[in-house]
Amino acid sequence: MSLQAAINPLWLVHKSVYSPEAFVAERKDVLRKVWLFVAHESEFPEAGSFVAREIAGDPVLISRGADGRIRAFYNTCRHRGAIVASQEQGTARAFLCPYHNWSYNLDGSLRALPGAEAYEVIGFRKEDFGLAPVRLENFCGLLFVCLDPDAPSIEAFFGEELTGLMRRTLGAARYEVYRKDVFDVKANWKMLSENWRDGYHVPNVHPKLAKGMPPQRYKLTDNGHCIQYITYGRGFVADDVWEATQKHALPGLEPLTGFHFHLFPGLVIQPLNNQLQILSQRPVDARSTIWERRALGVVGDTPEVRETRVKCWTAWSSNQVAEDIVVLELQQRGIMSEGMPFSIMARGEEVTEGIRGDDNRMRQFWNRWRAMMGVARNEWRPHGT
Repeated sequence: MSLQAAINPLWLVHKSVYSPEAFVAERKDVLRKVWLFVAHESEFPEAGSFVAREIAGDPVLISRGADGRIRAFYNTCRHRGAIVASQEQGTARAFLCPYHNWSYNLDGSLRALPGAEAYEVIGFRKEDFGLAPVRLENFCGLLFVCLDPDAPSIEAFFGEELTGLMRRTLGAARYEVYRKDVFDVKANWKMLSENWRDGYHVPNVHPKLAKGMPPQRYKLTDNGHCIQYITYGRGFVADDVWEATQKHALPGLEPLTGFHFHLFPGLVIQPLNNQLQILSQRPVDARSTIWERRALGVVGDTPEVRETRVKCWTAWSSNQVAEDIVVLELQQRGIMSEGMPFSIMARGEEVTEGIRGDDNRMRQFWNRWRAMMGVARNEWRPHGT
């Protein structure tokens, strides 16, 4: 019996799941069906602040209106379909289509159009032709969109336990982004999702971090999400960093504790002791992903407190992404080899709770992926056959 035959087939991942053909299907069957993080509310500081993103292949525009409310729309003119906001972010008084100069208010309503009298004879009404809305939810300051009008609510998507923990931590204070980094990772988006669920690599890729965050339990929750519990140890840090680490725990957290919240399909929220980090991704194609990292502090932090948070984030968290990108891009280069049709995720028992190094969290990801893609195994063939 071959090694491959001896392993549960659902613990194998065929290289076809990382193909361009699979990526096209994922946009329709996964990425369009779930709630996806797009930004934090603090990134929209005033009326007219906007962000434009491509989500599951569709252009989406998020803007703060004159009434202070943040809304999302398809970034597509209702006249002839041109992109309305071509910049990735900025501030605007209104949105003007460059093709025929149809303009839209910050709330998405149609503001004006040239030669409006020519439309009056056909009974045209401006109120019927605003930008098409996209579902948006503000959950504890985190902005999520969903392209499926029939998808469950965001709290149903999170599940009761995860919703409660996030409200206890993220909802205990108002936060603001003080640093944002963007990385162009030459790897399939699912490799990034797997990586954040894979504790097995931590001692090898993040050896310093492994010494300061000893293994703690994780718990699998509803809809493909999971919770990783965190505690801090003395670890590798210098005396002054360890002293800072013991100060200013985030509201809702006990000192020297924290969480990794892993949200399907590919978001990580990390309230960690006295720092908060959000790691999100924007799939570009089958071999390229934009990875965004946000570091946040509490609104109203004194300069001394904010300095402490930055110091701890720099010491404990800032190197993780760069270290991961190196191995992820090597994985992308190697995993499509003809000589290796399958990779394995067979570490640990099939349980819903365990320690950091087990593969249960990755297997949970693939369980959810299979269910949404309508396939029986972790592989992709034309039409899912």
